[in-house]
Parts: sequence; structure tokens; C-alpha cells
Amino acid sequence: MKTKTLLLLCLFLGIGLTHLNAQNTKNNTGSFTEYYTGSWLIPVYCNGEIVDNLQATMNVHHIGHFLKGDWLWCKVECTGEAVSELTKEVFSIKEIDKQENNIQPDGTWLLVDVYHFNMRGSNGTHYIGTQIIDWTGTITSVSAVCPGSNK
Repeated sequence: MKTKTLLLLCLFLGIGLTHLNAQNTKNNTGSFTEYYTGSWLIPVYCNGEIVDNLQATMNVHHIGHFLKGDWLWCKVECTGEAVSELTKEVFSIKEIDKQENNIQPDGTWLLVDVYHFNMRGSNGTHYIGTQIIDWTGTITSVSAVCPGSNK
């Protein structure tokens, strides 16, 4: 969890503190896209309880949008593989994130990252869910389907 939080913080600080060439220079409004590979730990929740941690390496397609120089939102599509810390089962992962920057009245950012995932394991385990991660790195499980093994 700390690795993903650190990755997100670095990503957002880098985006917020640099002028990107892909922006429309007329009004500093526009979008940009980038591709990279990242590794992080993904906690898996079922019925509100953490049931596993997956060490994932994923290819990331990141699309960000600015309005008058302020970062507003981004969409992140991830695909890759992960290994269960508990069972060593290998998972194929597809994840879609929607990250929004909500600037508070005091000028601070309130980052909200809602991500939906679909993880299929080599032994038949299948996790589907939605989680939210906030600026502090706190993860909240919104929904999860954990049917277990189909073998």
C-alpha cells in the first residue's frame, strides 16, 4: 500500500509542478497522455476484510486533463500480472482508475482515486471490486465480489 501511495504522490506532484508540452499554451488547458510500467502492492478486500496482498507489475496508460493550468482529473488504465503473498498464485489484472483533484477552500488538494479491478488467478481465484484511495493513502473497499475458486 505504501508503494502505491508513494507512486501516486510522485506522479501527482510531478504533474502539478511541471508545465507539460501537451497542454494548450493559449489557456494552459488540455490533456496529455503517457505510458509507463509500475510495481506496487494491491490489498484485496472481501466482505470488508483484507484477504490477500498482491505484488503487481503493470503497464500503465495515464491520461491527465488541465484547465487553466490546474490539474483536474486523470484516467489510468492498468494491465499486468501479480503474485499472491499468501498462496503464490499468479493473477492477470485489469484495473481502471479515475483520479480527481478537488481543491479545498484553504487551497489544499483533496485527491480521490476510485479504482475498479478484475483479477483472475491461475488457480481459478477471481476478485472483482472497487476501492477508493485518498491523499493520505487510506484505502476503502467500496464493493468486492470474491467468488473463490472455479476449479
